[in-house]
Amino acid sequence: MLGPTAVGKTALSIELAKYLDTVILSADARQCFSEMKIGTASPSVKEQAGVPHFLLGHVSIAENYSAGEFARQARKVLDDVFKTKTTALLVGGSGLYIKALCEGLDEFKPVNQKLRDDLQTLFKSDGIAALQDKLKRLNIDKFNRIDQKNPQRLMRAIEIELEGTTSQIKSVEKLPFRFLYVGLQLERHVLRVRIDKRVEQMLEEGLLEEVKNLLPYQHLNALQTVGYRECFDFLQDKISYAEMAAQIKTHTAQYAKRQMTWFKKVPNVHWFEPQEMEKIKTLIETFV
Repeated sequence: MLGPTAVGKTALSIELAKYLDTVILSADARQCFSEMKIGTASPSVKEQAGVPHFLLGHVSIAENYSAGEFARQARKVLDDVFKTKTTALLVGGSGLYIKALCEGLDEFKPVNQKLRDDLQTLFKSDGIAALQDKLKRLNIDKFNRIDQKNPQRLMRAIEIELEGTTSQIKSVEKLPFRFLYVGLQLERHVLRVRIDKRVEQMLEEGLLEEVKNLLPYQHLNALQTVGYRECFDFLQDKISYAEMAAQIKTHTAQYAKRQMTWFKKVPNVHWFEPQEMEKIKTLIETFV
């Protein structure tokens, strides 16, 4: 089950998992980190009750975790699950993670470690503007398309420009299971209301306290994400509380739009609105 953030995947997938008597595998590139529960809207202990969840909060932000590693771990989980179950639910909004498991990914040449270290040093000494200027000089078109506030994305783009690290080596083994793609969607203005409410709920639940504890690690790749960057700026007196909240809402909506752009390119997705559970159940029953 795929779809943009705040569309209702968690609630619907838990109900569906109970109906199918099966488990849920999380395909979320941020909910996998144990230190990032509130800001990623990770399912609560109460929500998880009665439904086994896998690949959720199982790694640290200090670890280098990738779509390829996710796919390898998910394959092992599914091998075990299918010994006793006929179905399993893969649920998330990280398109690359879903693609890695369901279709396989091309592996790439390792990056030049010296270049990576040099870029990290440049970022720490001169800030994100230095990375922006460097990429702008190398490839202005790529600079205009990229998330210019994400230092990890900037460094990766610079590495690719200088080293050509996208050369293919081999394809990852694909899963020998059938997949049914179920997508959740909402009208944009409806989704925006849900996003705004979710952000307000996160702040009420203690998002700032969670982020405050992560301040010493704000340079890590895992924390270069919506909700955390804006809170870091507020905690360092760069923006006001109102600006922080407004930016999280806007940036989350922009992220949701990018998610849908990715998912709409995925073939054979059956799209539903969250309230169409009975139609989803009927589709799954015909598939199984």
